[in-house]
Amino acid sequence: MLVKTIAKKYALALYEISKEENKIEEIKETVSNIALSTDNRAYRAFSNPKITLKEKEAEIKRVFGEKLSKEMVSFLTLLVEKKRFIYFTEIAAEFKHIYDENHGFKTAGIKSAFALSEEQKARVTSALEKRYKSRFLVEYSVEASLLGGMIITIGTEMYDGSLKNRLAEIGNLLLK
Repeated sequence: MLVKTIAKKYALALYEISKEENKIEEIKETVSNIALSTDNRAYRAFSNPKITLKEKEAEIKRVFGEKLSKEMVSFLTLLVEKKRFIYFTEIAAEFKHIYDENHGFKTAGIKSAFALSEEQKARVTSALEKRYKSRFLVEYSVEASLLGGMIITIGTEMYDGSLKNRLAEIGNLLLK
């Protein structure tokens, strides 16, 4: 839980800076690209206590300097200074979440017993958008143990319409 709190704090700070500088789209793309392209060597190097802070800062400027805005270079340098670069993937995920929320999107996770067709996905997404009066980014996954139906998670809310859950409820009623 601590990692999520740290990631949220840094992501929010980066979002606010990018908003002030009117560079939200640019920084969103940059954060996403860095999160996808940064390999384990970079994480280890930026986290290695044997490498001095000056060397780490020089490496950031060497690797990213020409390609990134000064705000991003400063942000990456801050993460290295505070020994938080190892959380960059989580920070990037939180940044995306903050971006989505501020641009009218909600996120939902949908687990179903079987893979849904594109038409079924569109109907589920449309139903969510109608019910919540918001646009949705939906992540679908398959979990065969559900037996049938689906589980929908939106933020902290969870709707369990799975056959597995229904059978458990019936079993509990019979045991009473």
